[in-house]
Amino acid sequence: LVSALAQIWGHLEASAASIEAGDWAYAEAHAGHPVAEYWEQVEGPLDEQGLAQPLREALDRYLQAVESQASDYQQALQAAVSRTHETMEAVAGDDWNNPAFRAELIRHLLESVEHEYSEAVQDGQLAELVEYQDAWGFFTVARQLYPDIAQQVQTGSHEAAEEIEHELAELDRIFGSFIVQPGQAPASPEEVDEAVGEVRAELAKALQLATAEPKGPAETVAEIKE
Repeated sequence: LVSALAQIWGHLEASAASIEAGDWAYAEAHAGHPVAEYWEQVEGPLDEQGLAQPLREALDRYLQAVESQASDYQQALQAAVSRTHETMEAVAGDDWNNPAFRAELIRHLLESVEHEYSEAVQDGQLAELVEYQDAWGFFTVARQLYPDIAQQVQTGSHEAAEEIEHELAELDRIFGSFIVQPGQAPASPEEVDEAVGEVRAELAKALQLATAEPKGPAETVAEIKE
C-alpha cells in the first residue's frame, strides 16, 4: 500500500515537471494517474484508517488546478504531495522510521522504474514518452527517500554503500532530463535493469533484507488489494 502511495507521489512529480516544461497536456495526464490507476486499489484500505477522503480531495484539487491551468497550481501541488507523504507515514506507522522498511520501499519503486522504462524504449528508441516520465517520477521519489537511510547503509556495508552511490549516479545520468525528444533513448532497458538490480541487491546486502524475485504489475496490484 505504501508503495502504491509512493508511486502516486511519483506521478505528481512528473506532472509538476511537465508544467515547468510548459506542457500542460502531459501535466494533466500525470495528474490524473493517481486516481485513474490507483484509487480503486487503495481506497478501501485507506478508508479503514480514515485516510482516503483527505487524500482524494487533495488529489482532485490538484487535478482541477491543472485542468484549468491555474496560476496558483503550485499551492494545490504542494498540498497533494504533502498529503500523500503524510498518508504514507500514517499507513507505515512505526515502520516508517525503520531503515529496512524504507529500503524495501525504494526497492519497490525501482522495480517500477525498471518496468516503465522497458515500456518506454523499443528497439533503442524512446517510443512512449509518458512511460519514460513515469519512470523519471518514480526514480525521483526513490532518490529523495534514499538519503534518509544512507548512513545506515554505510554502517551496514561500506562496499555496498559505494556501489549504491555509483549506480544511483548512473541512473541520475539516464534520468538527468525530464524532457527527452522522441528518438534515441538515453540508455537501453538492459542498462537500467543492471543499475536497478545492483542497487536492489546492495540495499539487501547492507540492511540484511530478505530477497525475492521482483514482482510484476499484476502481482503488485493483487498485493495492494489484500
